[in-house]
Amino acid sequence: ELTIKAYNGTNSKDDRQIIQNEIEQCLKETDRIFETTKFNEIPVFQNGQEVQGTYIDTTPYTVNKTLNVYKEMPSWLQINDQPASNTGLKIETHAYTDILQDMNGIMKEDIKRSDGSYKSVYFGPYKGDYVDGYEWIGKFYKNSGDELMQPNSKLYNYIYAKDSNGNYKHLDSSGNYLGWTSEITDNVSAKLSFSGLAGKTDAKDLYDALSELVGTEIAFPCGTCAKTEAIRFGGEYIGVNNVKFYDQGSYFYKCDINLSEKSFQWNGKTYKGYFEAIVEAMAMNDTGKTADLSNKIAEDLTKSTYNLFNSSMTVHYDRAAMAATDPYSVYIYDYRDIDAVAPEATVTGIRKYSNISYDVEDVSTIGREVKYDRWDHDPIWIQASDNTPDGMFIKSGYLSLKKLGLERYTVNDYRYEVTMMDPDGYAKRLDEWNKAAPDPKPITVNRQISVREVIQRPEYNSIYKDGEPTLIMTKPPIYGSKTINVQLTEYEYPNDTRGPKPVPDYDVKEIYTPTDLSVLDDAISEICRVRSYYGASQNRLEHTYKNNSNVHENLTYAESRIRDTDMAKEMVNNSTLNILKQAGLSMLSQANQANQGVLALLQ
Repeated sequence: ELTIKAYNGTNSKDDRQIIQNEIEQCLKETDRIFETTKFNEIPVFQNGQEVQGTYIDTTPYTVNKTLNVYKEMPSWLQINDQPASNTGLKIETHAYTDILQDMNGIMKEDIKRSDGSYKSVYFGPYKGDYVDGYEWIGKFYKNSGDELMQPNSKLYNYIYAKDSNGNYKHLDSSGNYLGWTSEITDNVSAKLSFSGLAGKTDAKDLYDALSELVGTEIAFPCGTCAKTEAIRFGGEYIGVNNVKFYDQGSYFYKCDINLSEKSFQWNGKTYKGYFEAIVEAMAMNDTGKTADLSNKIAEDLTKSTYNLFNSSMTVHYDRAAMAATDPYSVYIYDYRDIDAVAPEATVTGIRKYSNISYDVEDVSTIGREVKYDRWDHDPIWIQASDNTPDGMFIKSGYLSLKKLGLERYTVNDYRYEVTMMDPDGYAKRLDEWNKAAPDPKPITVNRQISVREVIQRPEYNSIYKDGEPTLIMTKPPIYGSKTINVQLTEYEYPNDTRGPKPVPDYDVKEIYTPTDLSVLDDAISEICRVRSYYGASQNRLEHTYKNNSNVHENLTYAESRIRDTDMAKEMVNNSTLNILKQAGLSMLSQANQANQGVLALLQ
């Protein structure tokens, strides 16, 4: 009743505090009743004591641990024809002439002009004077002069950049805008190759190689800004699950491929993931099938990576491509053809590690500390009959505010809800602040990071269970860590005149959040449960008492009848003995009389 009264919005904070004071007194009285109620000096609701402690369990066990590590690239994965773990990732220019540039994309950008306004233009091949409100850069150039553009802006530098001969790169001899060419010349900045996964004839080797890829992330830097495109390879395999990635830097795109859930077709079947197909190949024990599977996985993984990149690289200069002669490689190139930043300048920014967490089965261990928290009490024994073990225990109910969940029951709690004011206006101010940023200056820094190291690889085998190939671990892996030196690219913004970053305005609203009334319902249910237990026990005792009374009455009646029957028999025996005794005396008397008569005659 007090809670429902407090819920009403007509109460102020002070009113609810007064109601809370009364509720606390009710709770204290309830707790006093629980503690002091006794029967024959036995506490009824607090019988016993709470016991807490620990003990050492010597049973062998396995446990899942969550590890947070930096993950390196697999040794078989190649970037720019070099192992991904190597630092020499320099790419040769003019080496990929068989790759055609994707001319379908449109790169949009809002460029700040000298008068402080912004001009929306799109780069790339001509798609019309305006696309989605963005004007083609060639049309804009023909209709405007350099005085409209802010010096050193990206648009100014792009249109008026000069080559080594002093000629404008994007203008022909008549001053017309050239636009894009349809070929890639020197702007391939990265090559990602999965060829190391192909051609494997041992299914276990293929399983190990693919498991090395789980948890890895590769990020390619944009040619003109500090942002990156990242590809992440997640999934689960035996002994490792729940892999989570943590952002390393500024992404404008990141995509994920789950290796254990990527739908995959092979050998006339559709598999849930690559690992499922490999498990079946293990059971086949066919090197030819395994080699074919490894090739198909490498090819499918390459196409999936390309498709994700190609469908999402739509806002910056970078694009993805594949060559018809190489089914295992994905190429990352700059959208601007010959005017791209030299690949050698951007390739060093490729990030070849990831920050992840995952759950892993730890090695079996003997001996662990186990905590316990229980309520110990001696139940009351009620003897029910003359048979010693025939009776029942009466377990005193353990009731307290803690047990009922009412220790911190309150009706005067509040929380604060924070809502951003004018989010669209803040987003606009933040966008303008970001657009006004000067070009970032990349700097290379040396860092020491800790990466995961496999000390002992897991051992497993594929068996048929219920007609299906199933992978079982015969020996768990052992993991460690090592410290390595890496070169990371960070970015500075020199000559930043934008001022402080815009700060959003918030509306703070106080919301009434009392304890849910269902807590009281649960407490009442618990009390009713204890009461029903006592009632059921009392019914049993009453039934036993009545049964014992009936038994006592029947025994007394039977005893009485038995005793009555014995008395009659003894009376008969006594009468018989008396008759025999009297008959004997009479016979002796008569015999004696006969002798006296003879004697009298003789006399």
